[in-house]
Amino acid sequence: LVHDLDETKREKEGFREELEQALGKLREMDQALRMAEESQMRTEKMVRSQMESTRGDLDEISKERDHLRTAMHEAINKCAQSLLIQQDLEKENRENRAKVEALEDSKMKMQEMMNSRLHVMKNELGSLREEKEYFKVEKENFENENAYLQNLIEDEKKRNEQLLEDIHQS
Repeated sequence: LVHDLDETKREKEGFREELEQALGKLREMDQALRMAEESQMRTEKMVRSQMESTRGDLDEISKERDHLRTAMHEAINKCAQSLLIQQDLEKENRENRAKVEALEDSKMKMQEMMNSRLHVMKNELGSLREEKEYFKVEKENFENENAYLQNLIEDEKKRNEQLLEDIHQS
């Protein structure tokens, strides 16, 4: 019985360490998410100032970002609650093995969910980068066209001045 208790304690301690590591990883992912959000917000501001027509798309991305942030906080809270439950489970014996296995399943589902959310965010960030490049090219094209038109205007002014001068001389 003592051996079983020791073995159960070791298993529970291992599970606690795994949950603490998972919580640490979730916090790291939250930090990475915040950094990505800050980068995304800077990109949104620049794109908004360049092309107002993309406002609708940016609003949708912001809503999704907020939704993902809420889901991330909920997952962190669930993980923290699982850790508290695990500490209570240490006081109990073998009958709690089924609860421990349920928490392990929950942890795996949360990790899968977090990986899925992270994948979605990476895709959104890639889309924003592509959009940024597109607008950069559009801006360059606009500037080139503007410079071309300015040159045409200057040439036309010179021709008009020359015509006026020719008319005055004749």
